[in-house]
Amino acid sequence: MKNRLIVATLALSLFGAMLSTPPAFGGETPVSNQSATNSSAELAEPAATKDAASVTAVETDVAQPAEITPETSPTTNPATKPETQAPVPATPQPSEPVQDNTDPTPTATQEPSAPVPAPLLAGSPEPPAPAKPLAVEIVVKGAVKVRWDSLNGQNGPLGAPLSKEESNPGYIVQEFKGGFIYVDAGTGSHHILASSAIGKVWYGGGKDAAEGFGVPVSDEIPAENGSYQKFSGGKWIFSTGLSLNTKGGIGRKWLAGGGLATLGVPTSNEMCALRDGGCLQGFKKTTIFWSPTSGSHAVHGGILGRYKTNGMQAGPVGYPVGPETCNLPQKGCFQNFQNGQILWVAGTGAFSVVIGPIGNHFNSQGGTAGFLKFPRGEQVCGQSDNGCYQNFQGGVAYSANSTGAASVHNGKFLSGYQRRGWHNGTLGFPKAQQVCGQPNGGCYQDFRNGRLWSNNAHTNAYMTMGGIGSSYTAKGGPRSYLGYPISDEHCSGGQCVQTFVGGYIGWGSGGAGGYYNMSECQNLNNGRSRYTTGGANRVLLTFTNGYNQAYATVIYCKRIAGIYVTDWKSDGYVGASGFKAPGVPSGPTRNLFSPTGSYTFTEAFGLGNPGTKLAYRTLNPNSRWGGNPWTPTYNKYHESTSWVGWDENMWYFATRAQHDYRQGAVINYNRPNIVQDAGFAIFLHENKVPTAGCVSIDDWAMVDFLQKATPGDRIIMGVKSALFK
Repeated sequence: MKNRLIVATLALSLFGAMLSTPPAFGGETPVSNQSATNSSAELAEPAATKDAASVTAVETDVAQPAEITPETSPTTNPATKPETQAPVPATPQPSEPVQDNTDPTPTATQEPSAPVPAPLLAGSPEPPAPAKPLAVEIVVKGAVKVRWDSLNGQNGPLGAPLSKEESNPGYIVQEFKGGFIYVDAGTGSHHILASSAIGKVWYGGGKDAAEGFGVPVSDEIPAENGSYQKFSGGKWIFSTGLSLNTKGGIGRKWLAGGGLATLGVPTSNEMCALRDGGCLQGFKKTTIFWSPTSGSHAVHGGILGRYKTNGMQAGPVGYPVGPETCNLPQKGCFQNFQNGQILWVAGTGAFSVVIGPIGNHFNSQGGTAGFLKFPRGEQVCGQSDNGCYQNFQGGVAYSANSTGAASVHNGKFLSGYQRRGWHNGTLGFPKAQQVCGQPNGGCYQDFRNGRLWSNNAHTNAYMTMGGIGSSYTAKGGPRSYLGYPISDEHCSGGQCVQTFVGGYIGWGSGGAGGYYNMSECQNLNNGRSRYTTGGANRVLLTFTNGYNQAYATVIYCKRIAGIYVTDWKSDGYVGASGFKAPGVPSGPTRNLFSPTGSYTFTEAFGLGNPGTKLAYRTLNPNSRWGGNPWTPTYNKYHESTSWVGWDENMWYFATRAQHDYRQGAVINYNRPNIVQDAGFAIFLHENKVPTAGCVSIDDWAMVDFLQKATPGDRIIMGVKSALFK
C-alpha cells in the first residue's frame, strides 16, 4: 500500500512536471524540484473548452484568471529565447508514469534548477503542449449593449468588442471590430461602421470631439442619392464621401438658405486657401463663397455660370457681397460683388458690369432702368487710348483716357458709328451723350473727331468735322437754310465738300471754300442724270419744264473734290421752238429748235477775251459761221467779206445793239463729226431772248462762265424730264 501511494504520488508529480515544462531532447536525466503540492494545484485548474479569443462576457462581471507563463528550460546557449509554446489541448491525457529511482533531493552543493521532463520511452505517446493563456473577457452593457444587440451583436456589422466601455465628458464609447458605438447624453446612442462610406471619411479625420469630426450625434439620415450623418463638431459626412462644416461661414449660410431642401447636397468639399484667404463649397443648386472681408454668400443659376466663366473670386468682380436679387425690369436679376455686379435677364443671359468708368457711366444713365438696359457682353479693354467698350441692350458704352466715358444709342447713331469704323474709325471715341431737341426730331452727338447728326426725315446719320463742321455750326446748323447733312464730308486733291439738305459747304484749295445752294446739280452726284458729265470740272445745266418752251433754267455747277455743287443759278432762253427730243437733230436754224444732249466746250469768241482758258477767237468784220449744208464751211468758223446764204455774220450779231455775240462760247453740237443739215451754230451767248437754237443768258453770267471755264467743260441741255430720272 505504501509503495502504491509512493508510486501514485510520483506519477502525479511527473504528470505535473510534464504539463509545466517543455520536453527536453538530450541525453541527461532531468532533475525536478517541483513539489507534489504544486503539481496538484495545476491539475486542479479547469482546462479551456473554447478558443480564448472568442470568449465574450455578458452583463455580470467574471473574475479574470491568472496568466500562465511557461518556464524556460536550461540550454547550452542562454542568449537564445525559448520558442512559443503550442496551445494546450482542451482535455490533456497523461502518459503512464515511469518509475524514477533517482534521489529527488538535491545535494548540499547543487543549486535547484527548473524541472526537466524525462526522456521519452520507446513506444510512449508524445506529451501534450502547455495550455494557452485565457483572453481577457470584455463586457458590453447598458445603452451600448442595447444598440449592439439591435445590430445583431457580434454576428452583426460591428462584430465583437475590442475594448471595454470608456467614459468621456458628455458621452461614453466602446470600440468593436467593425466600428464604434457612442452614447451621447443629449442625443442618445449612435454607431458608426468602419466599412461604410461615411465611416471611411470619419476614420480619416480623427475620432474624438477635440479633433476631426467629433462623435456622431445622429444615425445615418437618408438624403439625395445616399445618406449623411451628423457629428458633434458641427460637421456632416455624406455617403458620397463629402463633408460639410455647419458651424463655419459656408455651412451657416447653407443652413440659412434652406439646406438640403433648397440648396441640395454638397458636390465638393470646402476648398480654402483662395484669394484673400477665402473659401468656397459647391452644392447641387448653388456655390457658397466666403472671405474674411465679404462674408458668406451663395451664387447660383445663370449668374453663377457667368461668375465661373470669369474666374469666380479670382476674376474681375471678386467675392460676392450680397444675395441675388430679382426685382429688375424684364424680370431680371443682379448680384453685387466686391468690384461690380453680374446681371441676368432671360434671352440675353448673365454678364458683369465692373466698377470703373463704364460701370460708373452705366449707373449714371439709370442702370437697367436706363436706355442701356442689360449688358449683352463683357467689357473689352486693350483698345487705343487705354480704351474699353461694352455692349448693352440699348447701345454701346465706351471709355478712353482722352474722352472719358460715354455711350452710343442703338439706332441711327450706332449704325452710323459702325459704318465709320467704330472707335477706330473717323469719329473716334464718343466724348458726350447725344443731344436731342433739334428741328424735325433731330439729335447730335459729339465724338473725338466730329459730330454725328440724325433726324426724322433721313434714314442715316451723317457727321460733320473740321473746317466744314465749324462753318456749319457758325451758319446755324440744322436751323439754317442748309438743314441737316445728307452726306459725310468728301475730300480729294486738297478740297473738301459736304452736302446738306439746302446746299453744300466747300473747303480747301482752288476756290473750293464757301456755301453753295442746293439745286439740280445734285442730280449729277446721285446718279439721276441721264447724261454724262464726262468728268468735267464745270457743267452748265440748261432745261425747260416741257417741250415747245423757250424759257429755261440755267445752273452753273462746279466740281469740288468730285462733287458737283451750285456755283450760281439763273434763267435764260433756248430756241423759240423749244427742244427737240433726245436723239433728234435740231435741224436748220430756221426751224428754231435746240438739240437735247450733253456737249463739250472747247472754244469761245467775242469782242475781247475776258480771261477764259478756252481757245478764244476775237471777232472781226469778216467773222462768219457756215450755215450752208454740203459746203466745206458747214458748221465751222471761217472768214469772208460777204454774207452767203445761211451763214451767220458773227460780227453783225456781236456789234448790233442787242450784242448777242459780244461774248459767246461754241457748243460742240454736230461737231467735230458734222452731219449735213443736222444743225449748226449752236452757241452760248449774251442777249437773253428766245433764239434760233442757241442758249442765251445774262451778260454777267456769260462773262463769269467764260472766266471759269476750262476745255472739256460741258453743257447738258434739254427738257427736264429728258435730262433727269
